Amino acid sequence: MTLKQLLISLGATLALVTTAVVGIASAQTAPPTTTTTTSSDTSTTTTPYVAQASEPKKDPPKKPPFLVLHVGAMGTWNIGSNDLALPSIYCATTQDCGPTGQYQYADPVVHFDYGAQINLAKHFWINYAHNYIDQNIGRVAIPSKVCSSLPCVAAKEFTIPYTYQKLNDDRVDDASLNYLSGAVTISGGWHQRTRMCCGNPTPSDAANQVYWHDVYFQLAARAGPGSKYFGKLAGLTIQEEYIAHNTNAVFDATSNTGAKTPVASFGSLYHTTFTPNLTYPIGDPRSSTFAVFGQYLNNFDYFMNAPIPYLYNEVDYGLIKKWPPFVTLTVTNSNLYQHHSQYPYVGQDTINRNKLIMVLDVALPVL
Repeated sequence: MTLKQLLISLGATLALVTTAVVGIASAQTAPPTTTTTTSSDTSTTTTPYVAQASEPKKDPPKKPPFLVLHVGAMGTWNIGSNDLALPSIYCATTQDCGPTGQYQYADPVVHFDYGAQINLAKHFWINYAHNYIDQNIGRVAIPSKVCSSLPCVAAKEFTIPYTYQKLNDDRVDDASLNYLSGAVTISGGWHQRTRMCCGNPTPSDAANQVYWHDVYFQLAARAGPGSKYFGKLAGLTIQEEYIAHNTNAVFDATSNTGAKTPVASFGSLYHTTFTPNLTYPIGDPRSSTFAVFGQYLNNFDYFMNAPIPYLYNEVDYGLIKKWPPFVTLTVTNSNLYQHHSQYPYVGQDTINRNKLIMVLDVALPVL
């Protein structure tokens, strides 16, 4: 091969290599047909690529405030079931009836709630909430003697087929330590419910008061399509509680004839609850501030003045409206049905109640 032929061969080879390299580089820098984006709730979606003259710089994620205070108002209306107050004609004293009496049936019962969230790290926080439970779980099918008018004398006594309970006005406090791992929130906390007024048969400092508390461990997971303000569609919360209680107390259950039956306390025990729930935003999930929700709870109470836990099936549904980033309004229709328990009455002791609850919450970042 002559020198001229060798130079021509090297030139052709260099041209082929250059063309191949340019082709590879062009393939790497061409706009892709799609690009993957991740929303704030960690759900992944695929959106069409849109070419832009210059891509704007994205702001770094904002660090959550260290302390957020919550203040709000809650109104409760008793709207159905056997949530019936003692009629005024049956009241033994004038102090028991009316909007301030122990058998009051005030609608709405209004309270102010408050709480705080301390963000220790990005996914690690302390939460405290203070609110109220108000309801007239007032009537069971157990006969009781009342007076037709005042003053109450034997000649004016008669029996009605019901026993009415006084208004339940209970304070609830809950404190927890929480950690978010992916789509699961892991929590450990302390919960307390205390009767403030009015159906409290014992002083608040007595051994068997209408009060209970527990410590708990909780797992709460969410899954499904996500939305900007309401998170993922479906959730499930599983909670294990330990409830300290009287271990030696004996209580009396009442039959329809008035006979007393002793019931020994179950003592301290463990209890498991589970709460499936759905939250569905109305409109575009990327911007909607309005949603509907529903949930089921296998709820319970285990007051110190009762030998057994009261077990309930509860179904709640309602609406949520947000005015980001500070204000949330929640409207809930709550329906509760008690399991048969044999206490405090041997016979027909179960209750059901239906109430409407409106809660306005304002979040105030202060640090």
